[in-house]
Amino acid sequence: MKVRVRNVWNLTYKNFDKNKEKQREVLCAIGNGYFVTRATFFEQDNGKFNYPGTYFAGVYNRNKTRIKGKIIENEDLVNCPNWLKTNFKINNGSWINILDCEILEFKKQIDLSCGIYRRIIKIKDKDGQISEISTEALASLKNPHLGQLKYVVKPINYIGKISIKTQLDGNIINDNVKRYQKLNQKHLQILEQGKKSGFVYLVCKTKNSKIKIVETFFVQALEKINCLDQLSINDKGKPGTELIFKAKQGQEVGIKKIVSFYTSRKTDSKDPLNDSIKTLKDNLSYLKNLQENKKEWSKYWGLADVKIQSQDSIQRNIRLHIYHTLITANLNSIGLDASIPARGWHGEAYRGHIFWDEIFITPFYNLTFPKVTKEILMYRYRRLNKAREHAKREGFEGVMFPWQSASTGIEETPRIRINPLNDKWESDNSIRQYHISLAIAYEIIDYFNHTNDKKFMADYGLEMIFEICRFWADIAKFNKKTNKYEIIGAMGPNEYHEKISRSNDFGLKDNAYTNILAVWLLNKAIELNENFDKISLNKIKKKIDFSKQEITKWSKIKNSLNLSMQHGIISQYDGFLKLKELNFSELKKEYNNIQRIDRILKSKNDTPDNYQVSKQADLLMIYYLLTENELSEIIQNLGYSYSKNTLEDNFNYYLKRTSHGSTLSFVVHANVASLIGKNKESYKWFLDSLQADTKDVQGGTTQEGIHLGLMTSTVTHVIRVFLGLRIKKEGIYLKPSLPNNIEKIAFNFKYKGILFNVKIDKKFLKLKVIGKSKESVKIFFEKSFQYIGCDKKEIILNY
Repeated sequence: MKVRVRNVWNLTYKNFDKNKEKQREVLCAIGNGYFVTRATFFEQDNGKFNYPGTYFAGVYNRNKTRIKGKIIENEDLVNCPNWLKTNFKINNGSWINILDCEILEFKKQIDLSCGIYRRIIKIKDKDGQISEISTEALASLKNPHLGQLKYVVKPINYIGKISIKTQLDGNIINDNVKRYQKLNQKHLQILEQGKKSGFVYLVCKTKNSKIKIVETFFVQALEKINCLDQLSINDKGKPGTELIFKAKQGQEVGIKKIVSFYTSRKTDSKDPLNDSIKTLKDNLSYLKNLQENKKEWSKYWGLADVKIQSQDSIQRNIRLHIYHTLITANLNSIGLDASIPARGWHGEAYRGHIFWDEIFITPFYNLTFPKVTKEILMYRYRRLNKAREHAKREGFEGVMFPWQSASTGIEETPRIRINPLNDKWESDNSIRQYHISLAIAYEIIDYFNHTNDKKFMADYGLEMIFEICRFWADIAKFNKKTNKYEIIGAMGPNEYHEKISRSNDFGLKDNAYTNILAVWLLNKAIELNENFDKISLNKIKKKIDFSKQEITKWSKIKNSLNLSMQHGIISQYDGFLKLKELNFSELKKEYNNIQRIDRILKSKNDTPDNYQVSKQADLLMIYYLLTENELSEIIQNLGYSYSKNTLEDNFNYYLKRTSHGSTLSFVVHANVASLIGKNKESYKWFLDSLQADTKDVQGGTTQEGIHLGLMTSTVTHVIRVFLGLRIKKEGIYLKPSLPNNIEKIAFNFKYKGILFNVKIDKKFLKLKVIGKSKESVKIFFEKSFQYIGCDKKEIILNY
């Protein structure tokens, strides 16, 4: 079979489409774990077709807005000063507005191998003057406080003077998400601007969180280009420099700009302005910064790349997804105390908040950069006391982590939200998605399985797990009539169902995903209590005043928590199977896109609570996290039957009733479809997942920020499904199943500190230890196992 060769390291656009520019700004964004900058046109301000945005990890601000007699309070990820702002003019003409010019040639590209955004554009202005503009920008992966850009203009059919100005623009607001535009979106206050040590600087402060943001820059003309004059620009909130060149036809003129960034967050700098200036002084070589950035990216790709040879063009998209994962969080993120947001640091969707999406993201880091997973978990641990306070206020023991989290760890989920279909405010009860705590516990145990990091567990992990179990043991109430424990009031991942139909009380009864995962966690906690070293356990138990009676109660609950099942179908929650069926086809005729059925129904004065409909995988999500053996054992231990058809019957049942209003739904269905042998269907779901952001399948949401959980989970899908690699405490499980369209896959991964390389083709899987190994690891394949490590460095499996 002949494999088509494509450029698999670049995302390139060769046509200009102003209506897609905001989406492309996100997909071509640059970042380094400390900040992300959208790949906007340097020349353009915020407008209908462009949105400059730079976001620093963990920089939030809280604002209040009075709307229709109500006070709305939100904490938002802040759009910080635009450091890309650069433009040119010819002779004494106006500064160029690209959108007013005729675009003759266009190329926009992100080089994934080194994180460089490039654009080449040829324009004809209203006077007939043709100019070619070449730009590039990067966020240094080597030094996260550095960014730099190059701006080059070539006159094609004229001579004269060309002036190039470059600025720092602090006169901006958060304006990225249309449905938030009625809220108070002004977060920055200009404190100071000017020149110091020869560098232009701007100091801003967030209005309420009082975080200083400092940007400082150095600019120079391109080598061998004579600058006629250099002027200072001191516009309010927009300090800068203007360089004037003699323009000859066909000869390039341009600038190089190096920028340094610091904030006054406790995890960043006590003196951001002086630190910014010092960093600039130490890094004034544009070429050296460029080379160091490329070397650093090469190191990251050496550990994180997944190499795929296939008929389909999936290699580029997989690398695109890895790239966006890495610019959101990497080793530069350690110590920032910022975690990882659902939409990356790429835009203002969900206000930059932290959700449960990390459960789809940390498996990638566990295999590549487990220290990043640890940092994500430490973000939660540092807010453990806030979670305790939250649980206590709600009348529960243990901890309640917030569904939406930002800087402090308090619940940031808004109580009301606007429906864009009817412009009405509606209640938001997603705060009841208590399963966020189960996701965090799952991540802790998964991290421990990958790393065997006993110190982390002893110092932090066990405490979080035990406190989370306390909450579930308290919210689970015993029903004497049924002789079962029940969990009432919690919502599942579905999100469309906020309450039982015709009930006035919000929350559901016995959501299956929540109950099954709670049982799984109680089992794991009891195992840890039995097997972890006693000194560490006793230390934790003393710290949190833990008693033996709690373990006894956990054992009772895990053996008798309620589920609702009918004819082999596990009810999404108690009562779901009794709801009315929804006519999907009729709604599709009226609305075409019905992913957000909840908004459609509410605009019709109806509610999803009345129907068997799901936003995304809810019940099926259990199969994404647990093996079928684990799940069947739990269900049978609770006293329910589980047959060989249970998985397929439930997949078929819920697929027909799911609108896929979340992109996360795509990859979960791809994963579960593979478990029942629906490989063609699974592969189609996988391809849909790969293109969700590049095709913007949700009709405009990508411009508000990438869907990071989906992106990262497509990478782990290749590893989990195609290679069949699963990490458990006892060892590595392999069950390869290459799709017909894929010829070969290769990647590196870490397990308990050992670096492995795995290669697979249509016949063989080769697993190799890279470097030295102090211990041997069990490799489970089919119904047997063998060891790799100390004595045996390579295994070849014929499958």
